[in-house]
Order: sequence, then structure tokens, then C-alpha cells
Amino acid sequence: MSRLSSWWASSTSSRRHGTITVRELTAGKDVDKVGFCVPSLPPAPVVIKKVSPGTWAADQELRTGDVLIELNDFQTSEMSTQQFLSTMDTRPLRFKFIVNPLKSAIAEREVTPDGSEASASEGSCDEAEPTSTSFPRGSVSDWYAEEPAGAGEARKASLTNWYLDGEKLPDTGSRLTTMHRLSFTVETGGDSELGGSLQTAVETEDLDALLKLIVEAQAQGIMADQLDAARAKASQLQDQLLQGGSQGDF
Repeated sequence: MSRLSSWWASSTSSRRHGTITVRELTAGKDVDKVGFCVPSLPPAPVVIKKVSPGTWAADQELRTGDVLIELNDFQTSEMSTQQFLSTMDTRPLRFKFIVNPLKSAIAEREVTPDGSEASASEGSCDEAEPTSTSFPRGSVSDWYAEEPAGAGEARKASLTNWYLDGEKLPDTGSRLTTMHRLSFTVETGGDSELGGSLQTAVETEDLDALLKLIVEAQAQGIMADQLDAARAKASQLQDQLLQGGSQGDF
């Protein structure tokens, strides 16, 4: 079973920050091996490095760079390594993943000379990750809301694509309705405090704090320049993490 929740930034600025997408998934008692490996364990950030073909994780379309933020209703950043490992041996497992918050799918995809597309952020995996060909994926919305990628005005039917492309807000006929949208507002004082926290996390190279603050800042739709700098630093730290060896294979 899976449930998709999406938060869109509400901003007084003309500059958009994209979307934060959180996927809630459950692995039942019938799932023997979930099928993903990670380069670090709690209390360090839990970032997917590799998804094994034919497994539960592959069926759920988890991807390299997705971040596990909750396991069985506990925040992974507050779990010990032993608690995390013990929980992973139980069933059912309730996961909450942030769909790679550091880079948009559009920025990641590269077109090869033969016209095919390849991802630029799959990390150093021993096996190639399978790609579903049921429909083309050009955005996070295309991945998880099953909206085929299109050209021109067809893309504007998606709220995700509106924020990624910087176009006008679609009408209420959007396939992603108001039931999928949450608006956030923030006072000026909160903006300043969050900005200071972001700057501190960048300077201390604290990936776990950066991931949390990026989610909060994007949800509130503020500080475009600081958010871009935080994303860049978090992306750099995440890439360094993914280059290491696997600490957990589940």
C-alpha cells in the first residue's frame, strides 16, 4: 500500500522553489527483503544508494537519492543504529521517504547521443537500476502521480511542473486537486531564524540538518538564494555519502 503527500511552496517571491514530495509506503508481512541498500545508518541520514531489481523497493519505484525520514512512526534522525536495525527485521514496516529533495528529475536527466535518456545521479552501484518503460518520466509528478511527460501547455496541468517551469498556477481542473495541496505561510521573524539555521548547517556541513531545513524552507517558500546554496551543499555532501561503501542492505 502507498500514499502520496505533496507540499507546495507558497511564496511572495516570483522565484519558485519546486516541490517536496513525501511518499508513505508499507511493507507487509509477505515482504521478505525490501530490496534497498544505504551507505549510512541512523542517527546519520538514511539515503538510498541502490535498489535491487525485482524487489519490493523496485516495485514501489524507489530511487537513488530518496531519503528515509521515518520508520514505523519514528524519525530516523532520532533512532540509534541498533534500534534501526532491529526495527528493519520486523514486519510490517511503515516508511516515509522524501523523494530526492536535492535535485529535480528534469535537471538530473541527460540525453545521450542516440536520443535515449540517462540519469546523472545514480551513484556507484554494482548493478544497473531497472527503469520502468510504462510511461516516460520527465518530472517528480510524472514519477509518482502517473502523469505522462508532455510538451508545451500539456505540462502545465501539473502543479509540480508549474513550480518547476515557473508558469502560471493551473485552474481547479488540475489533475492534482486542492485535496493534495497544503499552503504554508511564515512570518518575517521565522524567515530570518530559518535562514540563520540554514547558514549554520551549510558551514558545519551537517547533511541531516540541511535535509530537514531544506524541506522546511521549501514548504514555506522563502529565501530562494539561501535555499539554492543549501541545496548545492547538501547535494555535494549527499554525493560524497553515496560514494562510500554500503552500511546496510535490507
